[in-house]
Amino acid sequence: MFTTSLALQDTNAGRVSQISNALSDLAGMAHFRRLRAAVAYATRAGCDDLSRAFGRSLNRWRSVRKQWLISIDFGTTEVQALEYLRDLPSSEVRIPDARQVLDRSLFPDRPFHPKTFILDLDQEAADAPFAIFVGSANLTFSGRHTGAEHGASFLWLPPLTRIEAGVLQNAEVQLGWWDIAWGNASPFTDELLEEYRRKRRIPQKEDATRSVRGFSSPRPKVIDADPGVAW
Repeated sequence: MFTTSLALQDTNAGRVSQISNALSDLAGMAHFRRLRAAVAYATRAGCDDLSRAFGRSLNRWRSVRKQWLISIDFGTTEVQALEYLRDLPSSEVRIPDARQVLDRSLFPDRPFHPKTFILDLDQEAADAPFAIFVGSANLTFSGRHTGAEHGASFLWLPPLTRIEAGVLQNAEVQLGWWDIAWGNASPFTDELLEEYRRKRRIPQKEDATRSVRGFSSPRPKVIDADPGVAW
């Protein structure tokens, strides 16, 4: 079985948490063993929110192998976000173009701008169950809940027809990009962290927008993001 769905989020249209809900729903559709995520920017609040949501929806979240490609372009990604992802169980963080970006005062030659999440069985050849979420939202609280963001889910569950298997094979060819990007990215070391911390100028924070402020604290909340944002 192959299914697709859209998530169209816009607070002004009364559509909040569509990205968060779509990712959680996708993660809960099968017993996935690996998560690969490539995003341009991440915040501590967004990472914490994702982990909490996957802790509820993704089977054995702690033991799922986690690979994160997170850019430091323009200094937008928070240091605390990188530390948070690194410290999750079974988790590894790599930084695309890290040396070049650091040497150019965090201005990249070519911006790294994906927002892609891949869930699979952690095996060499793609097979069902397999899931992809692609959209406009970064790994931030705003991107997951309150910003105007769009995304699309793609899900393969067994059994697959010949045509559905062909669609998955075509997706696997495109996702060969991951192996190249992951192999070329720099491991997130303490030395890289400290150099980034020194060179980072604090930009305007996406998660400091008015729509997010009341929910972005990493401390435990009386009302969680979902359904709190909708309220």
